[in-house]
Amino acid sequence: MKNIFYLMQVPWGWIKQRPHFLAEGLAEMYHVKVLHDKDSKYKQKLEKTKSSRLTVKTFLSIQIFKNLNVISLFNYYIKKISCIFNALRTDIIWITFPNQFAHIHHFLPKSKIIVYDNMDDALAFFNFNPSLTQLEKELCTRANYIFCSSNNLRQKLIERHNTPEQKIKIINNAISLPNTNNSLTNLPDSLSQLYSIFQKNIIYIGTIASWMDFSLLASVLEMNPNINIILIGPHEENINLPIHNRLKYHKPINHNLVYPAMHKADALVMPFVINEIILGVNPVKAYEYIYSGKPVILTKYPETEKFKDYCYLYSSQTDFLNLCDKLVKDILPPLVSEKEAKTYGQNNTWDARTKDIISYLNEN
Repeated sequence: MKNIFYLMQVPWGWIKQRPHFLAEGLAEMYHVKVLHDKDSKYKQKLEKTKSSRLTVKTFLSIQIFKNLNVISLFNYYIKKISCIFNALRTDIIWITFPNQFAHIHHFLPKSKIIVYDNMDDALAFFNFNPSLTQLEKELCTRANYIFCSSNNLRQKLIERHNTPEQKIKIINNAISLPNTNNSLTNLPDSLSQLYSIFQKNIIYIGTIASWMDFSLLASVLEMNPNINIILIGPHEENINLPIHNRLKYHKPINHNLVYPAMHKADALVMPFVINEIILGVNPVKAYEYIYSGKPVILTKYPETEKFKDYCYLYSSQTDFLNLCDKLVKDILPPLVSEKEAKTYGQNNTWDARTKDIISYLNEN
């Protein structure tokens, strides 16, 4: 059985997303060792995995005074040594962000298999930093396999680095189905008390970041007193969260509480501002939202148009306000039946995506 050294760009305690699900799925067929940076803010318990072949560890580092140059340099070299050591002892190296390649690319023999799983536009996150751009180009050249979560990301790798089209396979994001019908699971009081019995509850679950359209949310709250909005998830440190008595925030919740939280909602929303980062996103939350059977409202862009039969898409503030008005008037039903929503989820699981990946690795 082959071994995978899996480098994660997000801490394991962050809200559960693509790297977590794929690591768990790959452990069905491989021994998988995940290494990620420490994160002191979000300490979620490691949920039981499907296989004992999955090992999750943090990079050794000094956290006290970590911003001092000498400490930062020490942590960098300790991480680099750890990456080289693990890469040389494994069969497949799984990279999720270009800067991870910097730690190992000078030390790898050609026999090592490299997978680049591209789930976000890394360059857009860092304002197209030249050194990161060069690293991504080298990674695309060296990688044996490249998986992209969206067609937009695939096209960007082709255009930016002349990456051969046949080298890139699109593996969309997906859904992790609940083990049981846990819609009746009790939510923690800190969350359940945020729901209103007097207004329609619109819920967002995910990272609360600069790409969220806060002005849009503020507008709907000002214009419609019958709307209550709850944002659930971690938030970036450098953003100013709007303050309104009907705009409420809650810290990240364990993944087993996502479906109960959606079950109590009147509608689920993804209020994003369209930018280069968002254009590359195949939203995990869209799959989860659809499965919930609730009305779903998404920002319209090429990657969400594939959900148009299941979700309401909006292109302007007027569109969004009209949809919220319909929700209040009880004339915004789910676009598909509960059975159709469940079938859609069952056809788009992380298990299915992982099987596609494993099949592709075995065929080539």
